This record gives sequence, C-alpha cells and structure tokens, in this order.
Amino acid sequence: MRKLTLKTFFIAVIAVFMLATSLFQGQALGANTKSTTANEPTIINDKLGTGETKITLITGDIVHITSLPTGQSVVNVEPAENNGDGIRVITVGDDTYVYPNAAMPYLAEGKLDHNLFNITKLVEYQFDDTNSSTVPVIVEYQETKAKAASTKAAPKGAKKQRELKSINAAALETNKDEATTFWNDVQSKKTDKSKPESVQLNYAIEKIWLDVKVEATLHESVPQIGTHTAWEAGLTGEGIKVAVLDSGIDPTHPDIAPQLDEAISFVPGEEVQDKNGHGTHVASTILGTGAASEGQHKGVAPDARLLVGKVLGDNGSGLASWIIEGMEWAAQNADVVNMSLGSSVGSDGTDPMAQAVNTLTEEHGTLFVIAAGNAGAEGSVGSPGAADAALTIGAVDKADRLASFSSKGPRLGDMALKPDVSAPGVGIMAARSQYSSGTGSYKSLNGTSMATPHVAGAVAILLQQNPEATPLELKETLMNTAKKLPNYQPYHIGTGRIDIVKALNTDIRATGSVSFGFFQWPHDEATPVEKTVTYTNESDQDITLDLEATFADANGNAAPEGMLTLAQTTVTVPANGTADVQVTVDPAHGESGQRYQGHLTASANGEAVVHTTMATIKEDERYTLTLNATDRDGSPALAYVVMFNETMLPEAIAVPGTRELRLKKGTYSVMSMMDVDVNTDHKGVALVGEPEVVLDGPKTVELDARKANEITVKVPKKTEPMYQRMEYYQTMGTGTVHSVYLMPVWIDKLYAAPTKKTKLGEFEFLTRWRLIKPYLTMNYKGKELDDIVMPGSTLLEGKHNLKAIYAGEGSQADYDRLNAKGKAVVVDRSKIISEAEQAAAAVAAGAKLLIIANYEDVEFNVSVGQVPLTAAAISKSEGDKLIKAVRSGNVKLQVEGTKDSPYAYDLDYVHQDNVPKKLAYEPKNRDLAVIETNYNSHIETDGGEFRFDMRPYTKRAIGFQYKISFPTTRTEYVSATKDTYWYHQATVLDETWQIRQPRVVYEKGQKLVENWFSPVVRPALGDGYWAPKRQGNSLQINVPALADAGTGNTGGTDYDISVQNQTTKLFKGDTLIREGKGQAVNGFGVLTDELQEFRVVTEAKRDPERWNTSTRTNTEWIFKAKEEIEPWQSPLPFLTLNYGVDTDVNGDALLNRPTQLQLSVEKVKDAIGYGNVDGATLEVSFNEGKKWKKVKLNRDGDMFTASITNPKSAKSVSLKASAWDDQGNKITQEIIKAYGLR
Repeated sequence: MRKLTLKTFFIAVIAVFMLATSLFQGQALGANTKSTTANEPTIINDKLGTGETKITLITGDIVHITSLPTGQSVVNVEPAENNGDGIRVITVGDDTYVYPNAAMPYLAEGKLDHNLFNITKLVEYQFDDTNSSTVPVIVEYQETKAKAASTKAAPKGAKKQRELKSINAAALETNKDEATTFWNDVQSKKTDKSKPESVQLNYAIEKIWLDVKVEATLHESVPQIGTHTAWEAGLTGEGIKVAVLDSGIDPTHPDIAPQLDEAISFVPGEEVQDKNGHGTHVASTILGTGAASEGQHKGVAPDARLLVGKVLGDNGSGLASWIIEGMEWAAQNADVVNMSLGSSVGSDGTDPMAQAVNTLTEEHGTLFVIAAGNAGAEGSVGSPGAADAALTIGAVDKADRLASFSSKGPRLGDMALKPDVSAPGVGIMAARSQYSSGTGSYKSLNGTSMATPHVAGAVAILLQQNPEATPLELKETLMNTAKKLPNYQPYHIGTGRIDIVKALNTDIRATGSVSFGFFQWPHDEATPVEKTVTYTNESDQDITLDLEATFADANGNAAPEGMLTLAQTTVTVPANGTADVQVTVDPAHGESGQRYQGHLTASANGEAVVHTTMATIKEDERYTLTLNATDRDGSPALAYVVMFNETMLPEAIAVPGTRELRLKKGTYSVMSMMDVDVNTDHKGVALVGEPEVVLDGPKTVELDARKANEITVKVPKKTEPMYQRMEYYQTMGTGTVHSVYLMPVWIDKLYAAPTKKTKLGEFEFLTRWRLIKPYLTMNYKGKELDDIVMPGSTLLEGKHNLKAIYAGEGSQADYDRLNAKGKAVVVDRSKIISEAEQAAAAVAAGAKLLIIANYEDVEFNVSVGQVPLTAAAISKSEGDKLIKAVRSGNVKLQVEGTKDSPYAYDLDYVHQDNVPKKLAYEPKNRDLAVIETNYNSHIETDGGEFRFDMRPYTKRAIGFQYKISFPTTRTEYVSATKDTYWYHQATVLDETWQIRQPRVVYEKGQKLVENWFSPVVRPALGDGYWAPKRQGNSLQINVPALADAGTGNTGGTDYDISVQNQTTKLFKGDTLIREGKGQAVNGFGVLTDELQEFRVVTEAKRDPERWNTSTRTNTEWIFKAKEEIEPWQSPLPFLTLNYGVDTDVNGDALLNRPTQLQLSVEKVKDAIGYGNVDGATLEVSFNEGKKWKKVKLNRDGDMFTASITNPKSAKSVSLKASAWDDQGNKITQEIIKAYGLR
C-alpha cells in the first residue's frame, strides 16, 4: 500500500525571525500540459502566473516563488532528482535559504557558500531564471593543488569565464539546464553524507562561492578635508595613477576628459560608457577639474591620471568575479585603486574579494581604498572593505557627524577594527554622466561610495609628495592624522575624519590600529596581552613624544584603572628611525561582556601629532552546551538542530552524534526534527530536544529519539498519507521560530518527545496530514506490502488478481524463458541495470506490474521514466520474503489501484504549550467539516489542487498542488480546529487556469457543497489577487479574468497566457491614458487633488476550440479617484458582479425550463468611495452577442434575481449585466457563452 510516488516533493525547516516582513504560502504548482501517462501520480510544479519568480539552484533544484495580494508569498520547491530526497528551508529575517538535503553536509563543512541557496538574495541579485540563464559561481581551489587545478577544464555542465589567479580560483557559469550535471560532477564519491567531516569536492575544489553581485554603495566636502592647502603647496596628485573600479565613465565630461588615460570594461556585453552615473561621480570626486563649473566642483587631486575599470553593470551592480578581474588589472597599472562598492551584508574578510585585496596589495604594492558600506548597522562592514589590507572608509556629513547609513564595525568573526577612517559622504556634488538620468553637469549623492574617493584623492596627493610610500605607510599616515571625533566609537568611525593638511605635514607615523583580541569566557586564566605600537620618524631630527591613552567602554565610561597600561609615557624616536612602545591590556580588570576602545595619542611640544586606535572585547559569560543525538536503536544519529533565544537569530546546526557549543548565559530553544531509523525500511522523523534550556553552567541536551512517542492518526476510512508535515512554533522575548518539516515519501513513522510547558513565551506543536485512499495496495497470503509507487509509473485502476513471477535482475535476457504477459513481475534491484531499463524490459515482456526489491533494507524511490505500467519499490526484507514465496509456488497478488481517491482528509493536530505524551488523533466524521467537492470540466483533463492550513502565527503556508483528474467528485473531510484557517486552490493544468478560494475557518459537523470551475466565469475581484488600488497620485489596476461561480473566488492564468488573451485599458474620462497586455496596467502620476472620473476596460478571451463557456468577456468599471496622502494607499471602489446559475459538470443548464439566475453586487474589502447600490440591468443573448434581449430583475437588497426563458434552438446563453451605486461607481460586463444549455 502506501504513499503517492512523489515526482517532486518539498521538506521545509523554516526558522522565521519575528521581524521578517515577507510571508510565504507554500505550494507546489502544476505542469501546464496534460501528462502523457495519464495515471501517473505526481506532485505538480509549474508557474502560477502573475507575480511568479523561478530560481534554479546550483544543485538543479528549482524554487518557485509567487506573490499573493495579502503580502504573502507562495514557495514551491521542485527537486532536481525524482528520488524522494529532502529539502530544508530556513528563513531568518527577510532571507530565506532553500537547502537540498544533498547539500547539507557540504554546507556544514564550509564547502559551499550559503548564499548559493539564499533565494532572497538570488532574486535581489537578479539571478532568477527570468533574468539569468546561468548560475554564476567562484570555485576556490585547494592551496596545494591550486595552480594545477586552475588550469583544468571546468566540471561538466559549467564553462570557465575567467581565471582569478590572485585567489587561486576561477569564475564559472553553469547553464541552469545543466546545473544538475554540474552538481553531480563536483560531488566526490569519497563523501559519506552521514558524516559531514568526510565531505570532499572533485577537481581539487576547496569551496564553491556564489559569484555575488556587488553594488555601488563636492565644493564643500573638498575643503573640509584640507585639500585647498595641499593645492597651494602644489600637491594636486600630479603624476599619480588612480584606478576607479566602478560603473564606467563619461569620457567626454569636461571635468574628466583631460585626465582619462585608459578605460576597460570587465562587464560582459557592456561598453565603458557610464549609464548608471555612479562611476563618473566617483571619478570626478577624486580628480575632476571642475571645468564645467568654473572650478567650483573640483576634485581632491585634479591633476592625477585616471584609469577606469568598469566592473559594475549599467544597473549599478556586478559579479564578484568581474570585480576581482578588474582588481588584478588595476593593481598592475595604478598606484591607488578606488572601490566605491561592496556587498550588502557584513563580511569576516575571508571571502574571495577580500582575499584578492590582501594578495594584490602584497604582490603589487597598490593601496585599495574601499567603501565600508551603507548598511548602517554594527558588524555590517561589507566585502571587499573588510579585508585586512584595505583602507576602509566610513562616511560623515559636512559637520563631521557620522552618517546614519555608514556601515559600522567591529568586523564579523574576529571583531577587528573596521572601518579604518572616515571622510565626507553626505550631499556630495560631483559630475553627472551624460548617459545617466537627470540633467546638468553635476548631481548630489550620499554614501560611503562618495566618502571613499575623497580618501583615494588624498592618497594621490600623499603619493605625489612621497612616491615611494608603501600601502601600509599611506594607510597609517591617513589614520594617524585623522581628526578625532570624540562623540563616536572607533568601531564605528575608525580613527576619525581624514585631514590632508596634517597628513602632509607630519614627520611622525605610527601603527594605525591595535586590536588586543577577543577574550573568551571564562576569564579565570586570561592573561595580559602586550602589543607593540611602532613610531616612525621621517625627519632628520630626533623627536620626543608624550603619550596619553584613553580607553572606554561602549557607553563612554573609562576603563577600570590598570586595564590598559603603557610601558612608558614618553618615547624618543630617532631621526629617520623607529621606536617601539609596548601597550598592555589586562582583561582581569575589565567587565565581562564589554567592548573597550580608545586612542593612544602622541604629542610633541604639547601638540597632538598622531594617534592610534585601540580596542578589545571581553566576552560575556559563556558555557558549554553539549548536544548528543541518539537514534531509536541507541546509535549516534545525525541531527540538524534549530537554536534561538530572545536575542539570537535562529541558526541551523549540524550535530553528527555529538557537538559542543559555547554560548552566552541564557535560555535557549534547542529542537530538532531528526531523521530516525535511517537504515531500516521503517524510517521516521522524531521531534526531540528542549524548547527552554536554561544555560547557567555546562549543560547537556539529549536529542534522544528513544524517548519519543509515536504520533498516530486514525480515521473511519482506509487511508494512506500523501502529505505529512510536522512543525513547531515558539516565541521567546522578541525572538520567534517556526520550524516545519515536510516529510519525504519514505517516512513511515512520526514521533515526538514529551516536553515541559514553556514559561517564557508561546509554544505550539502541530502535525498535519492529507490522507487518501491508497494509490496501490498489494496483498499476498494475508500480508500487505509496504510499497512506494515509482515516478514515471502509470497507475492501475481497480482491483486485479495477478499471478507473480520472478525475473532476476529484470534485464531483457531474464525474460527469455518467462511468460510475463499480464502478470506481476518481481525483480531484484541491480547496481548494473537501471530501474528505467528494468521497467522498459517489463513493458516489452507485457507485464502489468513491476515490483523492484531493494538490495538494502531501506525503502527507495527512483524514476523509471515514463512507462505504461505500474512500478513499485519495496525494501530488501519484504523483497526477500516475496521472492521466496514466488519462487516456491503459485503466488497471486491481490492488487488494487486508485488514481483519484474518492475521499481526502485534511487534518491538523494541534498541541499548545508543550508536546504531550499521548499523541493519537482519532477524529470521527462528526468532528470534521464535510465538503462534497465537484471539480468540473467538460472534457477529461489533468488538474491540481491543495488545501493549505494556516495557524495564527503562520507566515508561510507550505504544501503542493497534487495532480487530480478533472472532472472528479470527492468527499473532503477537514479538521475544524479553533483558529486554523484553510486556503484552497485548484488549477486546470493545460491552460494554467487557477481558482483561489478565500481563507475560511470550518466548524465541526459543517456540511458544504463546492463546485469548482463552474459558470459564470468572468473577471471578479476578491482575496485571491491584489485588487485595483490607489497609491498617492498613482493607480495600479489588476483584474484577473477567470473567477468561477464560487462565493469570493478569484481566478486567472499564467502570465504568458494572460498577455496573449487579455487587454486592459485605463481612461481618464474618454481619454485613453494607459494600455497593457494582461490583467494589470499602471497609471503613474495620473491623479490630482481634484476628484476625477476614470474608466477601466478589460477584454479577455479563451480558445473556443478548448472551452465551451466564457469564450469572450468585456468588463468596464467607472470610478472616481483623487490623490491622497492619508491613507497613502487604498483599494479602489470597483464593483463586482456574482452570478448564480444551476449548471452541470459540463457547465450546462437545462434548456427546456426557465433558468433561474441570481445576480449580486459585491464590493472590494476596505475600498474607499463606495455608495449604496442604486440599480442593475441584465440582458441575454442566445446567438453569442449578435442580438440582446432585456430581462426583468427582481431586487432584494444588493441581490437581484431573474427568470430566463430559453428558445428551443439555443445552445448557450450570453449575458450582459450592469450595476451602479449612488456615488457614480459602475460596472458593465458582457460574457459570451456564459453557460451552455442541454
């Protein structure tokens, strides 16, 4: 018996931080063509239509994301391999990561970049399938084999785009159609996926990174840093080559043209012309002549020479590999490199771009001046600015106040001091590229991107003064002499705001910054750390310096006495020599959990000369948390644990049997939905762990599946699960986690270990099933086999009594002396002959059923291609018994196949506050809502449907649309659980016509009848799609064309079909102002502060050869609107007409009796501007609109009824209806062949 064979399926572990803004409703969506094997059971995966984004991962798995009008989104994962393996999804904040199980051990060992699976970033970077046909990666090779490996051919399915020798890497692109080939080729056969520590990648690959996109992150600011004084001294950057790696250049701009020596584009398919404008602005800030402003907007070093490397595309972003290639070119040709770009998230300085900065600086002696980033938060300094060798720049305004957007340190990982120094980056006026938007020769921009070129220009001036200066010397000089800004922490602003005058006039240089490190808890054995600050005297005279240290915590309170000491308070630095001063931090004097930072200032003759920033962090109280994962047989297990607390974002942690963590003192949630009995034919999943672990000393959490109790479900009818899901939701302070595991096809058992009631927040545990009549049951001698129907099979229908024969490994030769026609054939799974070959041989022999017995005692699931027989997989233990019986005598199998179950149970089993010991759900029919559901169609076709459940905390409802034959009638039983909302949708696959129901809470004993896809089909508005709305002075119109007769239902098609069959127009009065293909059209800036009348007309059609109803519709809305500030956004007062008419499965009403029709007028929820319904009219046509006849309407509130007498020769009825209110809102709707007649 048992499960639907999942062509594709989806396992999700979703960790949702409470402040996440995007909502996901999970669903898998259907193929848009009728299956060639009509009885094949499958989960459907295809486009929804409007708002859909498709992303192919490096593994070949495909993620579909669909936006819904509620602000929610739909996530559907289509695995690359039809083998039933799992997928985990973790959502943290706004970022959602989709991890195929095959990738988990590689991720756990740091062999794969997590961003390869961050679908939020992949969409942001425009790596979705609409915008990119390839997956771009950077492959970093193992150090010992790098040079040999970098010259090798790319893995199968990938093409090498560029070599990145500075980091022993190569940029590759894999065509998304070949992503699975690439993934299979790079995985090493030496990897044991149950042991993450064993993982290896082929081709001597150390790590695969996403080739991330990096973004581009003056007359008052130039004198602010002292540039005019330098100019007066003749220091203008003359003779110094500055490379700008950015979005290109306007080579004809008067401020730039005389300086430009060379410009190269590293962006494939784009010229160096700066259509974005960022690069031109940056370059002119460095060395613009000010020619277009009579010198007013002159750059910092106006006589420097310019080299331009275009590494950012016209959209302002670029791949990391483009940037690294540009860096390699610039390092060989320029004296200083400006990089006003960076990643949007913090970096620890170990990623490919940061590695390239360090390597190229050392090899070529070129200083890279790099923006810190514009994220604004602590720990957000991005790459490549996080590199050790980079001179990393923050931003201040013209009053030397820290810019709110300027990324702050400490650097992720080692908590090092970054940024290094700051410069003006607010309201910077500089050259505008003629190829970019706007007018005039200049424009004003904000950002660390604008601060960085001020420093690059300053470096050019320093290099003119001292051409032999090294990158370290230049970096130290600018850091030492920066203007201290005492109101800001060095971790936020570096040493201060650069001061060119002081930098040019100092003879003393010192170590730029000193980090005393990160002192781990416990501190009992922490010893003082001594660091050396080196002073360099570049004059011909000895210089004596007085030293003064300031050291304070993050609140500005002075560090305890004795924490920081100087070996001496004065030092004499010999002429043209150096002197060292030892500075010591004794952590014993500091407070746990504090960050200390400050300056060591050196003065000569009472005047501050240079200063060095200093910092250290003393870790707060931490203890060891030991996690032990144990399977049900007592053996070590592999668990992926989701942990969080009120201040910690959820993290997924691999526990291969045991693992130790060092964590802050506090209370943690430590939970895992762990695969158990993994080497058996009764695999399961167990929820284990503790929702509240008080960590106030060393502690062990046992993730022990032996303590878990089985979760069972029992209903009146014989069923099997086609969908199983476990989840828990927990809050702790402001932290929230919602973890979901959607089970693989082979999971037989669900378990959960009892927990205590939570004290610090909410906790809820839920199990969800969809149960149906088994797809396939096979019995012999009173035993029912536990089978999995294999992908590509065609299901048997009905009951069969089949003689069983044994055919060895199932090759064609094995059938030579067998008569398999019409029989059930049992074969051994082979390591030589594929399952598809076994199935093909069985078909050729005339078999009716193929049973493949595994060579291991576990269940398996492999595609057999597309074959006209049923293929089922069983475990070795069951196979051995069956084969023995078949070989020993006359065995007949009692087989029953069910393609479309006549019933379905959608059940949820909810436990609040804790996981109880007893976990048995046995609802009776009277405890459930019972829905007689008719999925109507006038022809036989494939459809898909699913009912999604939503708890009050649910941000993402997860499921699939499962294939179902239309027309079909089914009895559906649904849990009537308090506070559970159900959202149901169904799709006609060949035309991608989808109907969406409103959410509903069912009541116990409730009985309903639903007719899907029934007339009258027409444009209607409701909860399924976002409604037409006003935003400020703009209109956004969306009118899906294919709602059915269900109350509140809405409907539409895939975007590609919509644009071919629907046209929408927007009029102001009688003037057409916008027109678009499809269901949506925008009217930007069309509203004024006066109330005006608008009209929307949408025309839609359907292929009359495919459809027998609603082949053409024309709908017109008249409404009034004006610009509003409060509320800024609101739905528009569009009226909707609902039609009620009794039709059969084909959409036909009775011809020989009057048709009773109900017409109701509905309003969009929360729309502003409605009046009272004033009237309605109805006309009918029996010749598809050639002639119309008025019909009398009887009114009851906003409901109207009519009786329509049909001519004997009529085949169909077309409708033309209108309704209006007393505020001037009106709808007129014409529907050709609204319903048929029989």
